[in-house]
Order: sequence, then C-alpha cells, then structure tokens
Amino acid sequence: MIKLAVAIPSTGVIKTKTVESLIAMLKNFPHEYYFLSHEGCILHHMRERLVKKAIELECTHLLFVDSDMVFEKDAVLKLLEHDKDIIGANSHRRKLPLEDTVIGIKGEGLNIARVESVGAGFMLIKLSIFDFLPEPWFFWESNQNGELITGEDYWFCSLARKHNFEVWCDLSIKVGHIGDYVY
Repeated sequence: MIKLAVAIPSTGVIKTKTVESLIAMLKNFPHEYYFLSHEGCILHHMRERLVKKAIELECTHLLFVDSDMVFEKDAVLKLLEHDKDIIGANSHRRKLPLEDTVIGIKGEGLNIARVESVGAGFMLIKLSIFDFLPEPWFFWESNQNGELITGEDYWFCSLARKHNFEVWCDLSIKVGHIGDYVY
C-alpha cells in the first residue's frame, strides 16, 4: 500500500502554476496522500522537518515538490512505477544558459538512468531508507571563500550513495522551474 507525503518547502509563496500542477496530479491519484508544507528560509532544515513529519504520519513515500515547479499530471505515477528508493525528474536551474539539476548520468538515450545526483525540486523517496541514513540528511557545502559547492539535494544524494542506495532520474518527465519564465 502506498501512502504518499507531498512535501513542499517554501518561503511562504507557492507559485500559481505549481498549485495548478499539484491539483491536476492529485485529482485522480489512486493512493492515500498527505499534503505537507513547511515555511522558512533555511531549505535543508525545511526538508529535514518535512521528512520527519512524513515518517510520523507513517507514509511509505515522500515526494518533494519545490514551490516554483510545474510538472505533468502523471509525473508522480511515473516515478512510483519505477519502484526505486530515490528517483527524481530533471529540471533546469533558473538561469541562462540552461543548466540541468541532474549530475552524472550513467547511460545514454535512456528514459531512466542511474545518476550521481538529481535535484530535489521534484524527487520521490521511499521513507524506509531514512532508517539507514545518519542525520543530517540534507545539508550543503561551501569552499573557504564561502561559495556554495554543493546544495542540500546533492548532499542527500551523496549520503544515500555512501550508504549503498542508488539514485535515479526519469529523463522522460518534463518539469519546469518557474522564474522570469519557465526554465
């Protein structure tokens, strides 16, 4: 039985197109689900708290959806069909030239590929893996000049891989990142 937590970290604003995507996705969703949000300014703290809330609710899966994403109505069903511990969809960072959030694709021309990291903007995780991962699950790294080296999603994927979990990406799912336009 699937029990899904749809988890949205935000600074207090969720884009209208994100809400429209969520409504379309959940309108005919065939499984039990909870809608979780956490408002704040420290993204890795919000992700940690959302995971803990999903665990308290005894959910089987957690879907992170960032508050500025737009996606296909069947995107979560496609991710669930793959039955992977960690799987996401590629999106672009909100900048030009376009830059993917997925790193280290292993396999060319595939709809689903094992990857080094995938952005958490649209990421499905089986909650059972958190029994095997030490905290913090999400964090970031900076260099000696204070410049960001890795974000909280790369941290999580790296931690999971160190504990023998594979990270996957469904490259067929279209996810847009809302900014001045949809990246």
